[in-house]
Amino acid sequence: MNNTERTSLFLMCNLGIEIKRFFSYDKKDIEMINMSANRSKKIISEIYQKLEMLNRSMELEKLIYIIDDRLTFNKLTVDKGDIDSYFKPFINKFYSIS
Repeated sequence: MNNTERTSLFLMCNLGIEIKRFFSYDKKDIEMINMSANRSKKIISEIYQKLEMLNRSMELEKLIYIIDDRLTFNKLTVDKGDIDSYFKPFINKFYSIS
């Protein structure tokens, strides 16, 4: 691994930050929501390329579903607190090894 390669842990932390940002926007800020959704999906596509993340593909698909739901129907009852809870272990691990 070279120094510029982004690890799966680093990507998951970035994804967590971006999805939290995505959920923090007011629904009227549609442009910001769309930009954040696109950034989140780009990070997810990078995570899919990591071999060690293959067993987490269902989780990643669910995250895409959550993003798409917020962009369209908003039927799910996922909020920023749920997102915080999901990503907290990744962030804690990242800071414990940094």
